[in-house]
Amino acid sequence: MAKSDKPRQAREQLAVGGDGLTIVAFLLSFGLFIGGMFVMSRAFSMPGAEAIAFAGGLLLSALGCWVMMHFMRFFDGA
Repeated sequence: MAKSDKPRQAREQLAVGGDGLTIVAFLLSFGLFIGGMFVMSRAFSMPGAEAIAFAGGLLLSALGCWVMMHFMRFFDGA
């Protein structure tokens, strides 16, 4: 059996989804994070719904961070 020249992590990354999935997940998480920041900034111009809009923006930003920190470790081998 011939030994592969690629490191183990690179072989696993290609087997699961490769760089394309990493890029898509990064764009998704970055979009969620920036979108959450935008919603939080607009919350104070919504009379009567400030708390709901701010909490929604906070959840969107947290979801964006969660995708990058927890979900991506299954795909990039970190």
